[in-house]
Amino acid sequence: MFIVLHLYPVQQECQDQLLEINNKAAIIYKEYGALEDKTLKHNSKKGNIAACMSMTVKESEVLYLGISQYKDKEHYDETILKVNQDSRIHILFEQFSKIVDVTRVINAEFEMV
Repeated sequence: MFIVLHLYPVQQECQDQLLEINNKAAIIYKEYGALEDKTLKHNSKKGNIAACMSMTVKESEVLYLGISQYKDKEHYDETILKVNQDSRIHILFEQFSKIVDVTRVINAEFEMV
């Protein structure tokens, strides 16, 4: 199993927009082979995961986590190659970039052991 994580803050007033973008993107990722693609919202100030990731989350922001699942690293690489060739994902990324500071996104990849 190969898991890709994307951790990022978003302004509270942009949450609906974010979820709409992420739901459309999830359809595209799954269409090209992702086993799963979910968005999770951090709903507590307890267990400050942002601090572990050296990220400052402002009072006006909410922390989100995107999780994508693939069979293995090779499957991920094949899927991403296809996804990146789809013009729909570029439009969604442009919309995403308007509501999320992409320089603050933390990405991580994990393999099942």
